Amino acid sequence: IFGDGSATHVGVNCMWGRLDWEAVPATSKNKFEGAAMMLGDGQSFIAGQIDGQMMWTTFWNAQAFVRSDNKEEAKKKVMSRLYSWNKDIAEIVKLSNIDNLSEVGIYDRPPAETWHTQRTILIGDAAHPMTPFLGAGANTAIADAFILGHLIENSPSIKNVFENFEKRRKTPLENTVKTARTVCEYSLSKTKWKTWLMLNGMALIPGFLLRRLILSGDNVNDVSDIAS
Repeated sequence: IFGDGSATHVGVNCMWGRLDWEAVPATSKNKFEGAAMMLGDGQSFIAGQIDGQMMWTTFWNAQAFVRSDNKEEAKKKVMSRLYSWNKDIAEIVKLSNIDNLSEVGIYDRPPAETWHTQRTILIGDAAHPMTPFLGAGANTAIADAFILGHLIENSPSIKNVFENFEKRRKTPLENTVKTARTVCEYSLSKTKWKTWLMLNGMALIPGFLLRRLILSGDNVNDVSDIAS
């Protein structure tokens, strides 16, 4: 729409899937009952038990995203990579039904000069796609829609609506995109101290301070001033 090109592949690809919890090998049940994350060697694996299923996601460093010809091929490629890192994780992927697998590239976008034209505005991932490592993408899209709706309801001028929306959302969300990219880079780093920090750093932070940090990260989506 604005001629600023496609979203940017951040050098990371992803696959997710699921399998019946009863089919999960016993050694992995002990590790992932509830939820757990494993990091190392430029990749990560996140899994947990939900409604009798193991839901899992794996990320890895990649120069580009090229979709596989079929899901069987995609599964074999991911298993090959995982076997060299952690055989237990590779077995989980092996046991997963290919019908439940999805592969995607991870993208974000450098800050755009504007999100709107005269009568069109972008919100959510169309305006500020971000890596999923903050778990903030859906939150920000919902908040975008709520704030935009409030502004439209309370202003007769579309020009003012769009300008006020960008004034409130653009710079803070561009910072969120950058933070998500940084967390992505640390999570998939091959540098041992970065991996250690991601796995152990939060455990060193007092609980009250950790809660404050987590909540402050979502301040960008605070709509208490306009919610009724």
